[in-house]
This record gives sequence, structure tokens and C-alpha cells, in this order.
Amino acid sequence: MSVDTFDVPNGVGGWLRDFEIDSAALTKKHTTWLTAFVVMPMIASRIRDAVAGSDAGPTVWTVRVIGGASRTAFFEHNLALSRRRAAAVETFLNERLANTDVECRIQTLPLSELPAAILGARDDVEDMVHRAVLVMVHRHVPGREDPPVPVRPPDRGVAVDFYVYAERGTFMNISRWQIEMYAVYRHKGQKHHVGWTGTASAASVSPGDVNKAWTPALPALDAVLAGPARVTFPSPQALAELNGKTIFPGARGGKFRLRIQNANPAGGDLILRMPFQTDVFELSQGVGSLGRKRPMPQKAINSLNQALFYLNAPRTKDGHIII
Repeated sequence: MSVDTFDVPNGVGGWLRDFEIDSAALTKKHTTWLTAFVVMPMIASRIRDAVAGSDAGPTVWTVRVIGGASRTAFFEHNLALSRRRAAAVETFLNERLANTDVECRIQTLPLSELPAAILGARDDVEDMVHRAVLVMVHRHVPGREDPPVPVRPPDRGVAVDFYVYAERGTFMNISRWQIEMYAVYRHKGQKHHVGWTGTASAASVSPGDVNKAWTPALPALDAVLAGPARVTFPSPQALAELNGKTIFPGARGGKFRLRIQNANPAGGDLILRMPFQTDVFELSQGVGSLGRKRPMPQKAINSLNQALFYLNAPRTKDGHIII
């Protein structure tokens, strides 16, 4: 069966599964269920109300339609797809209930792939269970006001600020960089910090840069603070997709650019463009990789906050910080 039926208070619910991939067209089983469990009971109730002539008025119905999608595309694409699927159910019901005098309020809520993620579905895995629409039909008893049911809007994602520290050393005529990238974001009222380590090699760096062996103790005197660059991710879990990705760093004229291959939540590469503190060096033709995502240590958080203070502090015309 591609429809699961379940009870809800004063009504019925249905999980309309197995939409075609990337399609919002209702199947025959979907329309059969909607007719049998939604349309016909409403029409029959309206006839009974008319015959009984109740002073309380006709029965009022609320239909909540929650659109979903599996996790094989990006969040924004799935959000639009889940909106179209919910709209298809709304259109079907409106057409079947036209000219019936049934009092029905239809509420739609597209949730993209969030229901699938909450239920533990793996990303990039197609599943007919989540190519679905949840329909809940609630019958309001005449003469009694039911309390409104709050509907929480979908979580559109988290805004992430990225910051980068970089330090270089040289071996022969090749410059080698150690990079630490940190992501700072708020989720569910809490501030979170995560970090990655990475290495990169570059063919050309301007001679004005400091030349010393790179060490894992960052930031150092020759560290470059680049940031912030803001990107919205569908969820905090989506940040894990940066693990192990190939990176292409570059810097010129006070601007730092980091391309992370095949890591953009909206498709393609993720491009981070940030200003940095020191504009005395150039970095071109760099290539490397990011290490695994890990918790950002407190020492790094403290260093980041200190660097941000100096980066954002008011300055005199000759560049001195105003304390």
C-alpha cells in the first residue's frame, strides 16, 4: 500500500507515500484515499447537518497538509517540491468540494526533507516512504470552539560564519600552508563552534610574507585571520559534508578566497570570500584538503574571539587600535 491510515482526534490521518521521483502528481491510490476518507465523509456530514437542521450550524473541518521529500536533492529544491506536493492535495480537495457547501479549512506546510532527516533517513538516499504528504483531517464539533493547533514553520537552515587561520613554511620553492577553518553558528538558541584542519601547497607566494616552519599552534604572529564569510546550510549536520573535501585557497589584495570542491549546500563548489588582516602577500595556485570535522577547542575559541576583537576594533587613520 502507498497510503497508511491512522486515527487523529475527531478525525483521520493519512500518509500518502510513493510519489514519483521529483514529481508532485497524485497517484491513483492517493486520490482514492482522499475521496474515501476526506471528501465523502465531509459531504455525508454536510447532508446530515442539513437534514437535522441544527441551530449550532454545520460541521467545520480542518485539513492539515504537510509536504515532504526524500533526501536525494538539495534542501531548497526539496522545499519547492514538498510545497508542490502539498498544493496538489489542496487543489484536489478544493475541486472535489466545490459547490458542496462543506466548510473546510485547508492548511499547507512544506517541510522539504526535514521529516526524513528527523526520522533518521540517510542523505542522498532515495526512499518512497519520504516522497510523501501527510494529511490530517479534524472534525470540529458544532457549537464548540476547538483551541488552535500551533504550526511551527520549517527550519530554513542555519547561517554559518566561517573564519580561517593560515600559516606557511617553505620547502625548496614550494610554499606549504597549514589552515585551520572554524564555523560559528547559532542553532536552537545556542552558539556552536566547530573546526577543521587542512593543508595546502602553493606555487607562488609574495616574498614579503613571513617565512617560518608551520606548526599546529595557531594563531601565530604570521597567522592570517580571514573572515567572516556567511553561508546558510540546511542543517548543522550538513556541515559534515565538508569533511575530507579538496580545497583551493588563494589570496590577493587583502581578499582571501577558499573554494571547497563539491561542498555547496545549494549545489556545486562552496566559495568562501573573506577579508584578512594582512595584505602583504599573494597566494595563488594553492591546492590541499580539509581534515575531519571536530569540536573547536576552547583555546581556539578564545584566540578567535581575540582576533575578532582586533579585526573589528576602531582604529585611528594610521591604523592604531583605539582602546
